[in-house]
Amino acid sequence: TYTHSGTAWDATATDNCGVATVEYTLSGATTGSGITLDGVVFNLGTTTVTWTATDNNGNTHSCTYEITVEDNQSPEITCGGNQTIDANAGSCSYTHSGTSWNATATDNCSVSTITYSLSGATNGSGSSLSGVTFNLGTTTVTWTATDAAGNTDVCSFTVTVEDNESPQAVCQDLTIQLDANGMASILVEDLNGGSTDNCGNSDLTYTASKTEFDCGDVGVNTVILTVTDAAGNSSSCTAIVTVEDLIAPEALCVAGITLPLDENGEATLTAAMLDGGSMDNCSIADISISQTAFDCSDIGENTVTVTVTDSEGNSTSCTSVVTVADTLPPVISCPGDVTVDPNGNGTYVMEDFTGGVTATDNCTDPVVLITQEPAPNTSLSAGLTYTVTFMAEDESGNTSTCSFELEVTPFLGTDSFNLSSLTMYPNPAATAVNIGNPGMIAVDQISIYDTRGRMVGQQRYSTPQNTYTLDVSELSSAVYMVMIQSENKQTVKRLIVE
Repeated sequence: TYTHSGTAWDATATDNCGVATVEYTLSGATTGSGITLDGVVFNLGTTTVTWTATDNNGNTHSCTYEITVEDNQSPEITCGGNQTIDANAGSCSYTHSGTSWNATATDNCSVSTITYSLSGATNGSGSSLSGVTFNLGTTTVTWTATDAAGNTDVCSFTVTVEDNESPQAVCQDLTIQLDANGMASILVEDLNGGSTDNCGNSDLTYTASKTEFDCGDVGVNTVILTVTDAAGNSSSCTAIVTVEDLIAPEALCVAGITLPLDENGEATLTAAMLDGGSMDNCSIADISISQTAFDCSDIGENTVTVTVTDSEGNSTSCTSVVTVADTLPPVISCPGDVTVDPNGNGTYVMEDFTGGVTATDNCTDPVVLITQEPAPNTSLSAGLTYTVTFMAEDESGNTSTCSFELEVTPFLGTDSFNLSSLTMYPNPAATAVNIGNPGMIAVDQISIYDTRGRMVGQQRYSTPQNTYTLDVSELSSAVYMVMIQSENKQTVKRLIVE
């Protein structure tokens, strides 16, 4: 309303005979009548003021004008302060309830409407925030109060919705295999078993405590997966990453080696001798071979398998040819030097002295062959000394020799020193053989050798005997050499035992 003060709005009148009264009437927004507008209260809107002057004779004259009272005073609106609040549990937004965030307003006349508008993270409008859902982030709430005259007043505040809820980290276990270089890697996302977040999964990021693995990680590894949302909230879970080495070693063998037998006819082979540089992506735990010990029965080429095993039990094999060789010659031993008496015709028929030769070999038993040079039955001239050489050969063709000196000369003195006068009978013999000694030569010892050169019997004597009898009943049927020795001289006779 408007309350007028003073008489500026009052009418004035003149008359030729005098004015009796000057009065007003009000119509429109305000009604009433009177003689002065001083103190009159005018309502909002347009009021028509009609003034009428009356003279003493009753004559009248009127005039009018309008008084329009306008409301140009804005309402007064009041908002609450800025709000920071967590999103609802399990949600990425906040739904408000109640009227505590609604604005209030007063006006000199009356408030027609109080409305809000939302901008920023959330858009919308209305008259009450109860039930309004605010998105994550900051929303500006602008309240506007409007009175009947269209005057307005505004106030605003912000609503900041924060995501303080951590993601739910879910892990899954993995099994991976090392490559040929002994390495393996995983993607962080490989450990994610379905992690979730209240604001959606698209903005989740993942980090892991370990993504690269090598031979030292074979077995079970505990890896921590950390899941972080866009607001920086994070949570972790634990995954088991099992690292396997399924790659077998690369077995490399030497093409072949020659393995000589020792004096015992034996040889030992080691894995290192056949390994040609075997490799593994991690480490070799063992290299084994199918055969380590060799003897004379293995002479020649032998296929040996080399098996290479890594620390995880993966294995592979290759083969090498091991040639076992008998390179040692037989060991041969000859009798001492011999002096023989020629026959009456001045020649000496070479005897077979091989029975007095001993020969042993690391593999061949008996030695394959013993030869004599000059050969038995060779006629030798008297008065000369001959070198009698024997050669022993084993199955592998290895040979060795020995020799003694054979002097062909008539024995000096009486027949007591003539060893050629000794006779041997019966020959062949079955149980016993006799050495006839008609000259009563002093014989020191009589020895019997088999064809391998082994002594199979020996008898020593201290006095001469007319006949020396030797027991051969225990000997196998074979050819033997009987060596008769007397005063540093010796002769050899061939004996057949039936």
